[in-house]
Amino acid sequence: MPNEKLLSCPVREISGVWRFERKAGFSGTTFSTPGHLVHYIVEGTENVAINKREFRAEAGAVIYYYEQEEVKTHFLNDTVFYSIAFMAPELPPLTGRQRVFKAEAGVADIFAGIYELYTAPSGKSSIRLFRLLLELLERLGLAKSAAEFYNRHEKLWHRIEARIRRERRFRIGIKEICSEFNLSPASLHRLCVEVSGKPPGKRLQQIRMEEAKALLMFSGLNVSEVAKYLGYPRIHEFSREFSACFKSPPSCFRHS
Repeated sequence: MPNEKLLSCPVREISGVWRFERKAGFSGTTFSTPGHLVHYIVEGTENVAINKREFRAEAGAVIYYYEQEEVKTHFLNDTVFYSIAFMAPELPPLTGRQRVFKAEAGVADIFAGIYELYTAPSGKSSIRLFRLLLELLERLGLAKSAAEFYNRHEKLWHRIEARIRRERRFRIGIKEICSEFNLSPASLHRLCVEVSGKPPGKRLQQIRMEEAKALLMFSGLNVSEVAKYLGYPRIHEFSREFSACFKSPPSCFRHS
């Protein structure tokens, strides 16, 4: 029928579900998982910096991450939290200012339910898991919040990053971006720093390294294949850049 709409599920896969316990005083620097990642603080308090933006998350708060962002954490007291990683390419990420927020009543039960289903010894019930996750996304207002609160700068930079990832142009240059998006180098610099906290060159490098780490950990490609996939003419150049970023050679992250 001509007026019939084609509908699709925004969540493609659930990458993992965990329940973590951290002792008071624990600190660390890491990167969030590929795709979307949401935490729910059951008890305790955490100071977290996401791409250098600082937040405090207390019991009842949700923390949101997107596409392997740099994360620095410090737990002020013993803390318990759930963590759910999922892939939803069509779901726009929340803005940098929205990453920590208080959840409404009932959200804790949904996190707990997803964890119990995912870790059940009898096996995962995919239909129930996806139903609960979709309910969680609706209760958290993720899609609505992203659509309503993005300012034009964040929308534009998200479009730039989305195109780079979609078209796998991980070695794209500043001039190419400026030409394709009708931006001057100065405007691109201001835009990137405002949204990501980094100048364009550093952010583009971070995107490459995020993709490299994810490929090494989850794709089964070897180091040479990852370097080629990302457009590096020499594996030594890739290894040097990767080691400088993560303080370890790419072979340390190789999927076994």
